[in-house]
Amino acid sequence: MVRTNGVAPGTEKAAMTLPKKYRERFINLHRGVRTNTLPLPRSLGQPLALVATDAHGEVNRYLTGLERLPVFPLGIDLGDKLDRGPEPLAANHMLEVANPPVHRLVGNHDAMWVGAGLGIPRLAIELVRWLMRYNEQDFLVNEMGISLQPLQDFAEKCFADARGHYKAKISKPMEAAATYLRITAEAAYRFPEHRGTELDQSDLRVRRALFHNTALADLTAGEKDTFDRLTGKAKLEERDASYFYRLMGGLKEFTEEEQAVMDHIADAFRRSHAFFQLIECMVGRGDIYTTLRMSEGAPFDMLLTHAGVPITAEGHLAEFNGKKGKEAFAEIENDIRKAIIAWRWFIETGDSALLEADAEVIDRLGELAWGEDSPIYMRRMQTAARAVLEEETGLYKEPEGPFFSQWTKSEDPQFIHRVCREIGSSFGLDPRRLLIVHGHKPNEQGKFVVRAGGHDLNIDAGTAESYGGNGAFLLVGTNALSQFALNDHSFSPVELNLEYFGQ
Repeated sequence: MVRTNGVAPGTEKAAMTLPKKYRERFINLHRGVRTNTLPLPRSLGQPLALVATDAHGEVNRYLTGLERLPVFPLGIDLGDKLDRGPEPLAANHMLEVANPPVHRLVGNHDAMWVGAGLGIPRLAIELVRWLMRYNEQDFLVNEMGISLQPLQDFAEKCFADARGHYKAKISKPMEAAATYLRITAEAAYRFPEHRGTELDQSDLRVRRALFHNTALADLTAGEKDTFDRLTGKAKLEERDASYFYRLMGGLKEFTEEEQAVMDHIADAFRRSHAFFQLIECMVGRGDIYTTLRMSEGAPFDMLLTHAGVPITAEGHLAEFNGKKGKEAFAEIENDIRKAIIAWRWFIETGDSALLEADAEVIDRLGELAWGEDSPIYMRRMQTAARAVLEEETGLYKEPEGPFFSQWTKSEDPQFIHRVCREIGSSFGLDPRRLLIVHGHKPNEQGKFVVRAGGHDLNIDAGTAESYGGNGAFLLVGTNALSQFALNDHSFSPVELNLEYFGQ
């Protein structure tokens, strides 16, 4: 990518760089100008809100959909604005300039970008890795002014013999190095059962062979047998799966060279004015949920968030950072706002005192993007397995928490009602008319998914090309809900199956 406007990377102006192809369209979006709009379904009633989610940088599809609809009183985006799609700056600008302003919620991908900006090493290196997997790392260098040279030097020196599954077309060694560093940095968080584990020399040789082709020659016969079982195309026995997690969780210390790369990446994000502007634009008020109530004209009491609400297997509210339900959500939002203020102080003054004072807050935010208990993720990451094992080993699938694995799939009225009572009571919503609206779970056929007796509505219709290239908006009216497909601009009613409501 070559800059054409003469602005130095990493400066404030660089953060506001906008492709010319969108300029007039964004101006019209801000002015509320719509041409050739489609008539809304009569069944909708009076329009209340347009809800979208998981744009993942697919600007044109999202923007064209907005242009074909009349202006709604309220716009809500449920998060995951970036990653996978090619236009991170335009994706953020589109939501910021829209009129009325879009209420931007934070998704787990957004939280990764926030954590990277705050200098959380494991999220900074994960964001670099993520962009390399979709061949978008030039954005960091040319637009954000973040040098990846130390990582490139490290990768060329130590990962030219990389073994594993990597997507990057520009530099497989760099993606492999970033993946290795990320797994090591995450070990204490992803594998807490191995915080006290120390790997012996045999363990270290097998671990190294998983990441380096040339390390195979260093294995003993017994170690080679273990390596072959781990990397074969067959389901792993429990003992081998446990051993793999031991290898991934047992190494938590960096060499001096690795630590220097990690420190550079984290500090580069934290010091980038351009990246700070991008994140401020992305997070809006720092909210992770909002509501639309029947008392405000909505047909249901609606809780809107990126993923859902953590619950236990028994259907009760589960803890995140020691709090549950609305209290947990409120603390997360407060943490985001405090951290952004501390970062702004650092960007504007060069004084890191507030960042240091908020070290505990920032550390908590490190678990927001990919934590299995996080309200905006609620799955267990399997980065290590997907990097160096085969899919047939059975470790690729990310185990889900009870919200996804049990409640959204439940057909048990008592269980559904218990969850609705718990969530409704916490958020001040009527459990009999409660509807949880979320994204996070892409449907590659471009459809909304209604589950949990009509109380759960997943509106992630796969906007990004890698998720099907479809996408849809949820239109909320005073009488009903409608799905607006972004590919063919058709409307279809959202049937909630209300069999459990009001009982």
